[in-house]
Amino acid sequence: MKIFVILLFFLMFFGCASFQEPVDDSLLNEMTQPEKGKISAIKNSIIAKKNDKDAFEKVVEISEQAILVSNSRLSLISAQKDYYLKREKLYLLSGDSEKLQEMRRMIKVSDEQTIKESANKDYCIKKRDADLAAFKVKEAELSVVVSQFDFEKAKIAREFQIRRYGEKYNKLVDAKKYGDYYNSMQDNLNNRKQEHQKTLDSLKVASDKLKAIGYEEQK
Repeated sequence: MKIFVILLFFLMFFGCASFQEPVDDSLLNEMTQPEKGKISAIKNSIIAKKNDKDAFEKVVEISEQAILVSNSRLSLISAQKDYYLKREKLYLLSGDSEKLQEMRRMIKVSDEQTIKESANKDYCIKKRDADLAAFKVKEAELSVVVSQFDFEKAKIAREFQIRRYGEKYNKLVDAKKYGDYYNSMQDNLNNRKQEHQKTLDSLKVASDKLKAIGYEEQK
C-alpha cells in the first residue's frame, strides 16, 4: 500500500485533521531503512495515542452521567423535604407534638443532605471538567504525532528531490512549513496540559470539601 494511502487512512480513521497538503507519495519510494523505521514508529505512536483518546471518551461519558445522578438525588431530597413540610403543617394543625418534632427532625436531615449532595454535585462537575481537559490533552497528543508524521514525510521527500534534481529545483517540498505546523501542535499540547492542571487544582478543592463534610456515596 502506498504511503499516501496509509496516511489518508490514519487521518480518516483517527478523526484527526492534518491541515497540511499531502506529500506526493512518489517522493517516498526511495526511503532508507532508518527512514522507514522512523515512519513505522510514528505510525505505531499514532495508534497508541488514538487508543488513549478513545479511553478518555468513555471516562468523560461516565463523568457526565455522574452529574445527572447527583441532580436526580438533589431532586429526590427536595421532594422528600416538601413531603416532610406538608406533614409538619398537618401535625401542627392537629396538635400532634410527637410527630411534629419527628417531622422537624426529618426536615433538618433533608437540609443536611442537600448541603452534602450539593457539594457532591460540585465535585462531579469538577471531575467532569478535569476528565474533559484530559481528553483534550489526548486529542492534542494525537495531533502532535500526526503532524510529526507529515513533517518527517516532508523532510524525506525534500531530501529525495535534492538528490534527484538539486537544491535549486523550484518545486522542492517546503519542509519548514510542516515543521512550523508540528511546532504549533506542540504549543497547543502544552496549553492543553496547563488547562488540565487548572482543572485538577479545582477538583482537589472540591474533593477536600467533600471529605470535610463527611459525604458518603449513595448505594
